[in-house]
Amino acid sequence: MRRNSHPSNSPLVDQPDADATRESQDLPLRPSLNLLLPVGSDIASSTQLLWATANLANRVSVQVLVLHCREWDLAHGIKYFVESREEANTITTNAMAWLSDLNIPSHGIVRDVERGSVGRGIASTALEYPVDSIMVGLHRKRRLFHGPLGSTISQIERSVTCPVVVINLDTSSSSTPR
Repeated sequence: MRRNSHPSNSPLVDQPDADATRESQDLPLRPSLNLLLPVGSDIASSTQLLWATANLANRVSVQVLVLHCREWDLAHGIKYFVESREEANTITTNAMAWLSDLNIPSHGIVRDVERGSVGRGIASTALEYPVDSIMVGLHRKRRLFHGPLGSTISQIERSVTCPVVVINLDTSSSSTPR
C-alpha cells in the first residue's frame, strides 16, 4: 500500500497499489437504479410494492422516488380533493420510513392530478426526474374493457420510454409493513 496525501488538510490516506486496483476492477459492481414507486392509500397494495422494492434492493443498489398522486375532481364548479394534503404526505412519509428502516434511500413527492389521470401523473413524474424504471401494482378487477393491463398502467406505458415493472397484487393479502 502506498500512502498518498489527500488534497485537503486531512491525514494521510491509505490507497491500494495500482496492481491491487486492477484486481478489484474485475469484481462485479452493483448497478444503481433510480426507481419510481407510486404508492396509494391502500395499505395492503402499497406494502406489497414496498416488499417488491426491498427484494429488488437485495440485488441492485436502489434509490427510490416515492410518489403519491392526490386526485382532484370538480363538483358544481368547485375543485375538491379526495384526500387532504396531510393524508397524502402521511402516505408518502410512511413509505419512505419503511424503506429507511431497510437502509434503502428514498425521496418523496405528492402530486395533484385530475381524477382518472393517475397514470399520466406517474408518467409525467418519470419524465421530470431521472428515473430508470417504474414499479407499479396491478389490481385484478373485473371491468368492461381497459386493455390487458388496466387503464393506469396503459397511461404510463404509452408515455414513458423506461421499463415499467408490473407487480401482480394479491388483493386477499392483509399484511402490513410494520
